[in-house]
Amino acid sequence: MSVYAQVQLAHSSLPEKRNLYFLFASSNLGAFTALLAYPFFIEPNFDTSAQLLQLEVLYAALVLCCSWL
Repeated sequence: MSVYAQVQLAHSSLPEKRNLYFLFASSNLGAFTALLAYPFFIEPNFDTSAQLLQLEVLYAALVLCCSWL
């Protein structure tokens, strides 16, 4: 998936195409946000079965998006 994003960015007219580290920085920011969100928002507000259901739905959405691309 990240290779696809790099290719699309390289062929775009955006100024960030000269610096592909922009993708790595945005990925790291997303991972850091998720690491902070889990113990402070998700875990206290959702039980384990609800978390599993959400994970299954999001994984299915990811598979559909990747197969569509």
